[in-house]
Amino acid sequence: MRIALFVLLSTACSKPADPEKTVATGSATPSAIPSAAASAVPGAAPVAVVAASKERPPELAAAHLPVGAVVTVAESKPATFEGTFNTPDERTRKETDQSACREAVKLDFAIHVVDDKGQTSRDGRGVGAHAVIGDTARICVWSWKKKVKDGAPPMIPWGSHVVLRGNLSTPIVSHHPTALLLFDGEVASASPPPTPAPPNAFPDGDSVVLVKSRDAATGAVGLDLVYLYLGDDAQRMAAARGEKLPAGQSWLLVNDSPQLRSIVLEKPSPTSVSPKRLETANGGGWRSVPLEDLTKDPKLPYIVRFEKGKLTEMSAVTLP
Repeated sequence: MRIALFVLLSTACSKPADPEKTVATGSATPSAIPSAAASAVPGAAPVAVVAASKERPPELAAAHLPVGAVVTVAESKPATFEGTFNTPDERTRKETDQSACREAVKLDFAIHVVDDKGQTSRDGRGVGAHAVIGDTARICVWSWKKKVKDGAPPMIPWGSHVVLRGNLSTPIVSHHPTALLLFDGEVASASPPPTPAPPNAFPDGDSVVLVKSRDAATGAVGLDLVYLYLGDDAQRMAAARGEKLPAGQSWLLVNDSPQLRSIVLEKPSPTSVSPKRLETANGGGWRSVPLEDLTKDPKLPYIVRFEKGKLTEMSAVTLP
């Protein structure tokens, strides 16, 4: 079945389901600390607190294409794509894999790319470019059209469900990955990974947190797990919760659980994980955040990344 146009339809909000009961293991095993629930939207109505053992993001229902559907997309023409951002199989690709790219999307549907004459696009247009199959369910984001403040590209947690807009192209030059490329990408919406958080721990992959406390003696920091929604999904989730986003705000942090999770951050060393944030001063770029500064801005979200139960990255989120 081939469908010439894909329309995203999603309106309802479903109730959280029971979580998995596995607990992550590793050197950074968090522990429970009581905390207070909060809302990221000023003046928001109170919401029910979700028990820590059932902590997972509220999900938005979405329309789905028929099984086996293929969407036809004209090369180098604006189009909309829906899928999962940086799935686990993407993270395990080796740098030597010619199909590897930093930001990939596993699409919810297969696409058939055609040229301006309606013929299947299979090969790169430039000298030395790689061959690409016309039907695929994977794209690589090569460039972003609109960056967020401070010149940073959109920060999307791994595993998020996203809707992206942009122009699709086959590889043009030899250093492009062997994949269909999305140029001038824009984030229409993003919802957090549906993976439930194990009690007293974090799941592998990306989680968004607020730093609520720090023990200077032990190095333990208390992290409050929150869920980040962007674009249309932020608007829809706010409406489903009886809230309204401030004018010009295109993001929403949902925080319904009173639990904090504790991890130990070691003093900076060649083997330690140092929190970082993007700055514009002194030429800009990523800078390490001193551990004693982590609690200075309790509303600043961080993405924490765990692999096999071990913390591998902690980066402040630059919100749009």
